[in-house]
Amino acid sequence: MVIIIDPKMIKPKKMNCKDCKKEFEQKATARYERKYCDKCSKKRKKAYEGLWKVKAEDCEDA
Repeated sequence: MVIIIDPKMIKPKKMNCKDCKKEFEQKATARYERKYCDKCSKKRKKAYEGLWKVKAEDCEDA
């Protein structure tokens, strides 16, 4: 027996962002549950991508 569910019929979930505490919607059919809204997620991704870069301020003068 196969049950076919139309994704348009499923309502999106309402979640709260862990950083800014704003409420945002998430796809109900998403594989993984989101923890952050799009705005905070983009900020965190940008900070993570630049993690390996060394800045002049971070280095000690010898």
